[in-house]
Amino acid sequence: MGGGYLNLRNGLQNGQWVSGGLASTVSQTYGKWEMRFRIDASDEIKYAALLWPDGPSWPPEIDFAEDAGGNRSGTTATLHYGSDNAMVGEQVRTDLTQWHTMGVEWSPGRVVYTLDGQPWAASQHPGVPAEPMHLAIQTQPGGCQGSGGNFGCGVGNPATTSMQVDWVTVYAPA
Repeated sequence: MGGGYLNLRNGLQNGQWVSGGLASTVSQTYGKWEMRFRIDASDEIKYAALLWPDGPSWPPEIDFAEDAGGNRSGTTATLHYGSDNAMVGEQVRTDLTQWHTMGVEWSPGRVVYTLDGQPWAASQHPGVPAEPMHLAIQTQPGGCQGSGGNFGCGVGNPATTSMQVDWVTVYAPA
């Protein structure tokens, strides 16, 4: 914590990138998750805010904010499902070096992705999971070089990249 925020700080240590993440112990099937955050531009550091299954198998996974590095001019949301890791993905443009609230509303057969409280994409799909999941927030190296960035690669790699999280809210289904 620093300045009232959770600060996932990424940097070089002995020539290796060091990053971090965390997972919630709050588990449920369906509901709404929101997270207010910002992240520094970096070609090396990628991030994800996601719902991860409680069970022993993967997928499913619901990424509601994720990118592979760059200038942070947008984010993706991806539903992972099936034994072959099939995916349904969406993209939205927004400057995530500034504070924004990203979220997901998950209900039977449907996910709705939100930006600053407003829906920006929805997926009604048979691959939407129906099992308990929990929130995970992570940063990791690999960025534009490792898996190709979707948004503005070529900004360079600052010695330190921070993802700051102001708050997270989890709502149980009604």
